[in-house]
Amino acid sequence: MTNLNRNTLGEIDSYLLDGPCCVKFYRQVPTASFTGSGFVYLVHLVAGASLEIATSGTRTDTENSQTSTWEFDATSLGNIDVTLEENKLKIGTCTVCLPDYDAENTVTDRVRVITATGLIKVVDLALRTISFAGFDARFFEAPDATLDTFPHAFANFAGKVVNVQHIGHGDNSKPVKYSFPGRHWLVGEDVIDFAQLTILNRCTHQLPERFS
Repeated sequence: MTNLNRNTLGEIDSYLLDGPCCVKFYRQVPTASFTGSGFVYLVHLVAGASLEIATSGTRTDTENSQTSTWEFDATSLGNIDVTLEENKLKIGTCTVCLPDYDAENTVTDRVRVITATGLIKVVDLALRTISFAGFDARFFEAPDATLDTFPHAFANFAGKVVNVQHIGHGDNSKPVKYSFPGRHWLVGEDVIDFAQLTILNRCTHQLPERFS
């Protein structure tokens, strides 16, 4: 987890993120501007947050245009809508001002929103669309296999097999999926017990106490 370098910019707290990190807020209604430097940033949202994101020009190690990946953890916000209004991403009561999209620049930041069930929504800055991209294992909890029906939050997935990100099986590079019809986990086409899988890329504050 990298340190946040704080500058002064009017009434907005401005931070340069110089490496991959997660961001937690300790103010009730934060207003902040984040400049990434080509890494992955997991931002844990709180209700009412107003944020701006951008990425600095090039990575010093490659001299290539760089893109950041912004993952917004909205799991604490409950049942919310995620919408685009011009260059503003509305995540429940939170607002994220997105980078301006330049049609001549094929390099754009990647933006994802993780909702209460661990569902991932990907925001395409070029097409101005929001689409489903599977579940995030760091926040996804498979429904109880002993129940006859699915909880309401998973009703739309009753007949689907979905990709699950940030989870792996040893050195196996095959994608991990969850089968809602079968109520089991899959590595490739093989059924596997959840206990054999490892959740990846957790923040240190998400780890069980014996691992932290």
